[in-house]
Amino acid sequence: MRKNTEAQTRQKLDHIQKAAMQLFGERGMDGVSVSDICKAAGITKPTFYKYIDSKERIIMNYFEGAVESLERMWDSESDPDDHLGKVIMTVSFSLVQAEKTKPELFKKYISYCLGNSTATEKYISGLVPRIIEQIDLAKKTGQIPLTQDSVIIFESLRNIGLGVAMRWVTDPNSFSLVNTYVEEILSFLKADPDYRVKINPKLEGMVN
Repeated sequence: MRKNTEAQTRQKLDHIQKAAMQLFGERGMDGVSVSDICKAAGITKPTFYKYIDSKERIIMNYFEGAVESLERMWDSESDPDDHLGKVIMTVSFSLVQAEKTKPELFKKYISYCLGNSTATEKYISGLVPRIIEQIDLAKKTGQIPLTQDSVIIFESLRNIGLGVAMRWVTDPNSFSLVNTYVEEILSFLKADPDYRVKINPKLEGMVN
């Protein structure tokens, strides 16, 4: 019974978020009210707030992905020993999502993250230990030939992503967001250059 309830909750949340993201894409986030989202999703305001606490949370969910979605992505990985791949796919998730929608929405996401670091950390805190664990394993297997502490490596990957994202939102047509980020983090990690060929299909599967 509990599994059915969780599945129903996930389905309802996904339905609300899809309706909201479609409106955000058409009108921009500022041009959409909670009432507009409720009308598009066929729900009442109390129902909206039962599942989501704000419009900003919808943006957070979209760009960071629900923890469960990222975990399912890991579990479906065909090569369980590809620790570097799991790291790259996870830290790239929000940038992959950005290329699917308008840069203006990604600007909103970045602004919200910079102004609400506590909320952001709380949201992704469940994933961080798993990412760091994968960095540890990638170091042990030689996929990441660095000796720095894995926490420092993780923070560096996030900072590189923020830098690439800030450049992209100012001129989104000048370069590929995801490809540039992956190239920069592979260079930083001193990973095998040929790994780019291996990770490409996985990233393309995330984008499509």
